[in-house]
Amino acid sequence: MSQPEMNVTDSSGDSDFVQVEAPESHVAATSTMGNVEEVEPPQESVVGSPTKSGEESNASQSAGQCSTACCSFVANLPPCANQLLYWRNPIQTGLTFGTLLALALLVRCNGLLSVVTLLALSMLIVAFTYRTFCAVVQTFQKKPLENPFNEYLARPLVLPEDKVVGFVKCGVSRVTCAMVELRRLLTVQSIPDSIRFGIILYIVYTITGIISIWTIMILDLILLFTLPRLYEEKKVQIDRLLGQAKQ
Repeated sequence: MSQPEMNVTDSSGDSDFVQVEAPESHVAATSTMGNVEEVEPPQESVVGSPTKSGEESNASQSAGQCSTACCSFVANLPPCANQLLYWRNPIQTGLTFGTLLALALLVRCNGLLSVVTLLALSMLIVAFTYRTFCAVVQTFQKKPLENPFNEYLARPLVLPEDKVVGFVKCGVSRVTCAMVELRRLLTVQSIPDSIRFGIILYIVYTITGIISIWTIMILDLILLFTLPRLYEEKKVQIDRLLGQAKQ
């Protein structure tokens, strides 16, 4: 295919033919005393999608935020509670977890009042048996009868005032914040927030109609003693999955 030609006449009357290439070549043609200047086409700027490294960094950042939010409750607990939840001492944590789980199952099957009464009766029977055994031993040894619990009775039973005041202030502030937020949701100051709150209430109502509140508490107890340790051991894999779910 022949190139298109143009007849360009300048002010001096000389006529020159300037060859102009097709638009695909991005060539600018000028007539300067019969000379043709060729300009290189501009390089196109390529705007691509985010690189793989950028996606991984964003995913890891979002996963870190999710994991931080999930473990904030455990991080704010006292050191002794953290040691129990992270199984630093397996024997102590196992005994605590087993006792709490057994109590929860008893409450689930028999009721809270029955369990409290049974525990008090069991403690009374054990204390009475121990007191009787000590009295018999002291009689055979011809010693004066003494209460074996005198050591515990001599200790003052006083609650620390500063800690009680601190707990009360913390509880009052949290209850106040909860009441303010509940009033905001119930008076529909924000329509989307109130709709979400209504959906959450409906879900909770449906779940409690299927399973009891004690079953939910048992499941929460199991998750409380398993999730922190599991996250500590599988932190990298869990963060990666959370980042993918966040995207």
